[in-house]
Amino acid sequence: NNDNLLNKSKKINNNNEIAVYGSSYNNHIEFINYLNIKNIVFNNYALDSYGLDQIFLSYKLTASQNKNKTILIGFLLEDLDRSIFNKREYNKVIFSKINNTFEPDNIPIKFENNKKTNFDLYLFKFLQNFYNLILDDFDPRKNQCKIALKKELFIFFINEIKKISAKYNQKIIVVTYNLKQDLTGEPSWRYKFIKNHLHKEDITHVDSYEILKKKSLNNLNEIDTYFGKDLHNNSKSFEFIIENIIRKL
Repeated sequence: NNDNLLNKSKKINNNNEIAVYGSSYNNHIEFINYLNIKNIVFNNYALDSYGLDQIFLSYKLTASQNKNKTILIGFLLEDLDRSIFNKREYNKVIFSKINNTFEPDNIPIKFENNKKTNFDLYLFKFLQNFYNLILDDFDPRKNQCKIALKKELFIFFINEIKKISAKYNQKIIVVTYNLKQDLTGEPSWRYKFIKNHLHKEDITHVDSYEILKKKSLNNLNEIDTYFGKDLHNNSKSFEFIIENIIRKL
C-alpha cells in the first residue's frame, strides 16, 4: 500500500505531520486524496475492516516511530463492536479481562488447519450473525450485545493511548464516523457514550455526526450527497471533516 509510505517530498510545518490510524474510513481513497490535496505529510497505518482493538494495537506497536507528532485515530462507531471477537475471517488477538484490567490473549495466534472444522464454524457464525441481524431489523447499530464490556474496552483503550502519547509527546485527535442512518434518524448508544468519554478525558474530538448534521440543517435531502456507493463518506463529506481536522492540528 503506497499510501503507507511517508510523503517526504512535501515541505510543510512539522505541526501538520501526522500519523493516521483507523479502519476503512481513514484508509479511504477519498480521505487519502484530500490529505494529499492539502499537502499534509502523513504515515498511514489505517487498514480496512480493523476493529478498535486492532487500531489500538497498531498504534501501540508503532507509536515510538512517531514521536512529537499528531496522532489521528479514526473509526466508525460500530468498529467498537469488533473488539469483543477473537475471530473474524481469521483468528486474531482478543483482550481478556484479568485482575481488573485487559490483557492481549490468543497469543501466539493459532491458525487452524482443519478445513472441515473451519467451514462448520464459519457456517454456524454466519447463521448466528444472520439471526442477530433479523432481531435488529438488519441494522447493526441496534445491537445490544455485551454493551458493558464494549464500554469497558473503550475506556481501557483510551487510557492506554493517553499513557503512550504522553510518553512520546504526541497530540491525539480522534475522529468518529457515522453510518447514514445516524444522520437520517438518531445515533445509537455508542455516539453519546464515546463523545462523552472523549470529552471527559480531554481528547480532541472531530465529530463527523455534528459536522454533517450542521451542514444539512436546512435541507435533510443533503445527507444523501455525503455518502458513496460503498456506504462510506464521499469526497464532499470527507472535505468537511478534514477541514475540521486541520483546524485542530
